[in-house]
Order: sequence, then structure tokens, then C-alpha cells
Amino acid sequence: MVPILQECLHFQGDFFTYKTWRNVQSYGAKGDGTGDQTAAIQNALNDDSRGGNRYQGPLAAQPAHVFIPSGTYQLGSKLDLRKGTIIMGDPNNPPVLKAAPGFSGDVLVDGYDG
Repeated sequence: MVPILQECLHFQGDFFTYKTWRNVQSYGAKGDGTGDQTAAIQNALNDDSRGGNRYQGPLAAQPAHVFIPSGTYQLGSKLDLRKGTIIMGDPNNPPVLKAAPGFSGDVLVDGYDG
């Protein structure tokens, strides 16, 4: 079976357990401006709700809305978005993503999932 089709069928079989909305603070991110929050936010972006990773997964089968609450989040390296992912925050008090001292990379958020 074609891997993408197989993944779509797997998703359809348990669609009611797939968590499309996630809050980065549920993954341990702290918006207090301290520490490196990259891993916690990346885990929220990657989570497929089945103990796996959404990296290079099918677009329509695994969408996600990742909410970043108000606050300041330091990043030690870039975040990699996933296909079908929307990052959102509070429009009245938007979150701030900033490079931590010693940040490695050229961009804070990379939208390529190739």
C-alpha cells in the first residue's frame, strides 16, 4: 500500500482520538522569557497524538493548530513547522518568540517540511 494512503487510512480509523488543537504550555513551554523553549514548542508542532511524529506527514490527514499563549519564549535554535500547521497566539496580547543568547541558525521559524 502507498505509505501516504496507508497513513490516511490509519488516521481515518481513529480520527476521533487525533488532537488537532494543542497548547505549547501543555508540552512544558514557559512564556516567562527564561530558558530555551525550543524543544517544548517543537514537541507541540510534531505531536501526532499517537506517540509519533508529524514530520513529513500528509497535509490533510494531520492538521494542527498550535496555540502559543501570551508571554516571551526564548529559542535556542529554529522551530520547524509541519505541513498543515497553524501557529496562533492571543491577538490582543501576542506571544513573543526571541532568539536566546547563543542562538544557532538564521531564522526563528522555518516553514519548510520537505
